[in-house]
This record gives sequence, C-alpha cells and structure tokens, in this order.
Amino acid sequence: MTMIPAQTRTQLVSLLRAALLLPLSATAAGNSAPTAYPGIPVDEAVSGQSVFPGISGSTLDAVGGEYGAKVWVDTVVERVTLNNNLLDAYNRIGGEAMGAALNDIVLKMLLGVPLEADDATLQALHKAQMTEGQINQLIEAALDSCEDTHVSFRTCTRLIMAMGPLKDILSPEE
Repeated sequence: MTMIPAQTRTQLVSLLRAALLLPLSATAAGNSAPTAYPGIPVDEAVSGQSVFPGISGSTLDAVGGEYGAKVWVDTVVERVTLNNNLLDAYNRIGGEAMGAALNDIVLKMLLGVPLEADDATLQALHKAQMTEGQINQLIEAALDSCEDTHVSFRTCTRLIMAMGPLKDILSPEE
C-alpha cells in the first residue's frame, strides 16, 4: 500500500476542499434550474430529481466497476463511523438506521443516477450540518478509504471530486 506523505496529503486536502467549494453549476454546464438544496440543481427534464455529475466511465472502470465503487463508498462510511468528530454528524442523520440508505445514495451520486429531490436520505443528510473541519475530515476519510481499497491517487481524486455536491447538502445554511 502506498502512503501519501503528510505534506502532500495536507496540500491535497486543501486543493480538494477548494474544488468542493465550487458551485455545482460550474461542473454541470451552468444549470440554473430551481434547487431543492443550496447548489444542487433539480433537473427540469426529470421533474423533482436532483442530478449529480457522477464519475466518468474510465474512472468507474479504474475503481473496479460498480462493485468497486460500492466497496469504496462502504469504506468511506465505515471510516466516518470510526471518527469521533464525524460520528456526531452521522448520528444526527440517523446513524446505523440510515447506514444502508446512506451508502446507497452516495453510490448513486458517484454513478450520476438522478435522485428524487424529496428523498428522505437527502433530507436526513441535510440535517448533518457539518462544520468546515468536519468536511475536511470527511475528505481525509475518503483519502484513507482510497488507501484501504488500493484505489490510485488519480482515481481517488476523481471520486472525491464527484462527492463535491455533498458539501452543499451537509453544510449549515449561511
């Protein structure tokens, strides 16, 4: 397993955090549709569904297909439950009772599957109200998950970027 040096890891977390702060419209061809959550566009063609860009086919292949993406998402959620600072937010969204639904919705976001804007899990995620520090720890949990699942640095970066819309759902409204 290749470990990322501490300085490189800190720089990567900073870069990924800055990228996650980009509005989704910058990555979703400037969609200015009404929103169900701040920064998350609702697709007008599929009424009432939130659309996330997802990962490319080559990234999906690199992570091991849909099964590999599922294993990675499961590992991220497991790491969240092992982090005392993130466990608080995890429990606010329902904890273990929402575990399978949380894994499912994050996997769908990665794969670019449209989600119902009024989905109960999306609404529960919005209750997490994570701080900037917790968002950074979530990114670190994702990086650790890449190391645990032997996902390359390049693929890991793409997976984390695809999770970008989560920032708008998990953060407190300003």
